[in-house]
Amino acid sequence: ALHFDLTVPFARYVVENAGYLNFPFSRYQIQKVWRGERPQEGRAREFTQADIDVVGDGELPFRYDVTLALVVVDALSKLPIPEFKLRVNNRKLAEGFYLGLGLTDTAAVLRSIDKLEKIGPERVAEELQSEAGASAEAAAAALELAQIRTEDASFVEQVRELAAKYSVEHELLDQGLAELAEVIEEASRRAPGKVLADLSIARGLDYYTGCVYETELIGFESMGSISSGGRYDSLATNGKRTFPGVGISIGLSRLLARVIGEGLVGGSRSVPTAVLV
Repeated sequence: ALHFDLTVPFARYVVENAGYLNFPFSRYQIQKVWRGERPQEGRAREFTQADIDVVGDGELPFRYDVTLALVVVDALSKLPIPEFKLRVNNRKLAEGFYLGLGLTDTAAVLRSIDKLEKIGPERVAEELQSEAGASAEAAAAALELAQIRTEDASFVEQVRELAAKYSVEHELLDQGLAELAEVIEEASRRAPGKVLADLSIARGLDYYTGCVYETELIGFESMGSISSGGRYDSLATNGKRTFPGVGISIGLSRLLARVIGEGLVGGSRSVPTAVLV
């Protein structure tokens, strides 16, 4: 009854109305969503999200993965907020590397890597071995991959060297490297200093299939991501047609809590309502 996010209801809308839409279909939506969170600063059970998605019919050109990253950088750059970094990874790159290591339950590996900043590398390594069936060497390799961060396409060479070190080969890895390099090269050219290739970004949701994004305010990293999303190629399907998409959302409530708390903006009146009797 209560929306967990805006992407899944949007996928359902696309499937039900595919005969009336022009593809690629783009939309933005600002609405409340709900999560079973433990309430704390920046995390509420009811909050407002702003979503941007583009969906294709059968296929969606990869250029939209680049476009979405640039749209969010442009939007956030116009707000009175601290400096931020859009961190980008690619699920194909990560999954190809894990499969090359012999780890077949890639979803379990991604879930563990997604906890890296919360529980630290030692506990993630333990979890990879206990829940994803990784050997100590494979867990170490997965953690080494997650430590790679660059503001340009130099991450490609670092990943190639790491793959050679552990004798990893997989076509998904090659696809993911090429896609992520395209996003980073274009984004670093169009928005220098704003976008980072960060191979620790996993995104816990299983419906992501390619690029994944997370955005942090510099100096307020403990607050978590204020904007996130990614490519989902098989979320929306009616059995005969598939509608691949890429989307990214801004957590407006979390962002405003920080902006107001830091005194970067203030209310123009003491209460939000304006009533004339």
